[in-house]
Amino acid sequence: HGYWGNSIGIMNYSGMNKVADENSFAVCYPQGTKDNNDTNHWNAQLGISKTNDVAYLSELARYLQDKHNLDSIRTYSCGHSNGGFMSYTLACEAPDVFKAVASMAGTMSGYTWKHRDMAKPISVLQIHGLNDETVPIEGIKARGWGGAPHMDSVIEYWTDLNQCSTTDSSYFPDNTKAYYYTNGKNNTAVWYYKIDKWGHDWAASKNASNTGTIASEVIWEFFSSVGSKRLDQVEGTT
Repeated sequence: HGYWGNSIGIMNYSGMNKVADENSFAVCYPQGTKDNNDTNHWNAQLGISKTNDVAYLSELARYLQDKHNLDSIRTYSCGHSNGGFMSYTLACEAPDVFKAVASMAGTMSGYTWKHRDMAKPISVLQIHGLNDETVPIEGIKARGWGGAPHMDSVIEYWTDLNQCSTTDSSYFPDNTKAYYYTNGKNNTAVWYYKIDKWGHDWAASKNASNTGTIASEVIWEFFSSVGSKRLDQVEGTT
């Protein structure tokens, strides 16, 4: 969920339960704690609380894997806004737990971008509205939250890190252009969806005709694609 948001809210507006039911995967909606201003948040190294959300989310993932016999090779993080920030931080600091991440209208926090040299190849999906004024695609300046450059440069960083060798693109009839960078190291990929005339909201079924994108379906398509390649790689290892 995003800043100010909560787990019930993102469960309702993301439409992920429906996609999970249709494709037989497990989905969990964790709840962020209060920051120094008593606001629900995820501490993506933002300097607004002392909460260790990297440790919390990693332990939660391991607990759910153990309790429900879930696949540790195909465990992922996705989030909206602040949840997208958190997913990038998990990509950099907990790639042993989260094997791919997706962000809707988020970016890398200033700290995570500054310390990006710690990152290892991992698959990344970004969906962003070109008219987003809360987390502008050009980058933001606010303390803690800001620091990462234009999202194009963030995507270029991940494609270079992953050593993606193939590039493709698609145009959807309603304002979306998608870029696919694939065949990266360890079968990693980077997908980048740019939605014209779209702001900070989650791209969902109720407004799909305005975007050409249903975020929950794109996220599952991405995770299932990179997950099947990763599983093939593991099964082929002797």
